[in-house]
Amino acid sequence: MNNPEVKIPKDIATEVLTLASRYYAGSTQGYSVSELVQAGSEVQIPAEFIEQAIREIQAERKQQHEQKKRSRLG
Repeated sequence: MNNPEVKIPKDIATEVLTLASRYYAGSTQGYSVSELVQAGSEVQIPAEFIEQAIREIQAERKQQHEQKKRSRLG
């Protein structure tokens, strides 16, 4: 953007950060927990929420993987 002082409306800020993080994730191999905690702290998300989100997403993915595995075995 030409003017870094232009204000982005609050109602799209979360969406912008989510999409930007997907773009960045696509350009890297992954993140360490400390990198995610640091990124979260920059937008005032406490470390415990980042760590909780990691645990929940990993558990969901594991459960989805197990369900797919069971459905393939019949």
